[in-house]
Amino acid sequence: MKVIEISKKEEAINLYLDVTTLVISTDREKSQKKLKELQFEFTKQDVISPSVEMTE
Repeated sequence: MKVIEISKKEEAINLYLDVTTLVISTDREKSQKKLKELQFEFTKQDVISPSVEMTE
């Protein structure tokens, strides 16, 4: 179960990095504010919640 949990988190992180790159390359001035919003949303929703749900 731990191996599956880690691989799922890594997939989520890879997706997040792709989104971050897109945001930064699209609009450099707004990227920092957007990046902080994305990091908060990502940590709360995409990593913690799904990984807990997947292990059940």
